[in-house]
Amino acid sequence: MYCVGSIRMMSPTVPRVALVDTYSDEKAEAIMAAEAMKDLYAVRLDTPASRRGSMPDLIREVRWELDAPSVDIGIMIEVPSAVMMADELAQQVDFFSIGTNDLTQYTLAMDRGHPMLAKQADGLHPAVLRMIDRTVQAATAGGKWVGVCGGMAGDPKGAVLLTGLGVTELSMSIPSIAAIKAQLRLLSLKKCRIWQIS
Repeated sequence: MYCVGSIRMMSPTVPRVALVDTYSDEKAEAIMAAEAMKDLYAVRLDTPASRRGSMPDLIREVRWELDAPSVDIGIMIEVPSAVMMADELAQQVDFFSIGTNDLTQYTLAMDRGHPMLAKQADGLHPAVLRMIDRTVQAATAGGKWVGVCGGMAGDPKGAVLLTGLGVTELSMSIPSIAAIKAQLRLLSLKKCRIWQIS
């Protein structure tokens, strides 16, 4: 990823997803997002819950002012409180992107930057998997899709579990892509679901 102001793109040459940090100036961030939309298919909002109800409308308003094409608006799910509100949040956005690194540390109350606790912050812990499952169920009920970024998406076992849970998009580092593709091609979706509960 690279940064343009507070918007992070997946690729410097073919940007597809922008992550908009709206903790600062809402209007400025919305303008930045709208200006970037010509080359995007989705925008993820990284914003306080108190602002989430208005941000999609604000971005669409600025997009209209700039005559930029419409794109999906989504949010990051990285804390248990967002998971608990997933049903309501699904009504306000087009998709969820689960950040498994942060979701893991906040669910397990283990700082992944701590030298002694980091090894215990396991993304495959049943509590984390249940958080992901709950998020996917809420999104599915609302007709929305779910992507995952973080270490779990780039782990072969994690990728299978996520697929079995109903995640439809995985974001990972380039070196991980071949191994994940090879692993997933060995299994049907039905097998991924069976593996997930075994």
